[in-house]
Amino acid sequence: MDLLKLSSYLQDLLIDNDRVSLFGIGSFVAENSSAFFSGDGKTIFPPSRKLTFKASESWDDGMIAYLHQRQTGRSLAEAQQEMKVFAEQLELELRTQKSLLIPGIGELKATKEGNLFFVVDLGLDICTEGVGLQAVPLKELDQKRAAVRERARQMQEMLEKEQGTDTVDKTDPIDEVVKQEQHPSRRGLWMLLVLIFLVILLALMWYWPTLEQLFDGWLYSEEELRLINSHH
Repeated sequence: MDLLKLSSYLQDLLIDNDRVSLFGIGSFVAENSSAFFSGDGKTIFPPSRKLTFKASESWDDGMIAYLHQRQTGRSLAEAQQEMKVFAEQLELELRTQKSLLIPGIGELKATKEGNLFFVVDLGLDICTEGVGLQAVPLKELDQKRAAVRERARQMQEMLEKEQGTDTVDKTDPIDEVVKQEQHPSRRGLWMLLVLIFLVILLALMWYWPTLEQLFDGWLYSEEELRLINSHH
């Protein structure tokens, strides 16, 4: 067991667990952090998980030993004994060197009074929600939005030009077909109406004397008709 293997175990465990103990020395605690703006409001940071170390949480949950046992195939008792020896080495290094560097995780430091504090590795990424995301300056976002708006405007102009061309090409043939279909029927209707009117007019002219006598019979009595005819 070495510090590189310990780093690998911690990174795997901290992705799914909010707390992982370090052999009774203390515990690493991971807390979710939502996306946030920088203090000057010019940069937006993606969601992350903030890692701290709490020496007060010194009870051993055994997760590192269980993970080591599964990956090595040792018995649980063997894995626990190996972790106990390794923990003693870590405590000795902290007392003598006042520092314990865990690659990819961060550095544990001890003060003269024996208090521990933790400096996290800036490259640590244990947040699945923010995988692949990076801090983005708002100026860059504004530039991207401006580029997108300009591209949208260009596409809109292209669509309008294409639609205008389509209208000229497609509307005229359709109008011609409509005219060809509609105008003959309208002309035929008008010709039929004119023909009916002429027929009625000719009939009235041909039968007018008879119709006049018929109308007189409706309007006047026989005596009135005799009087009218006598004056003629």
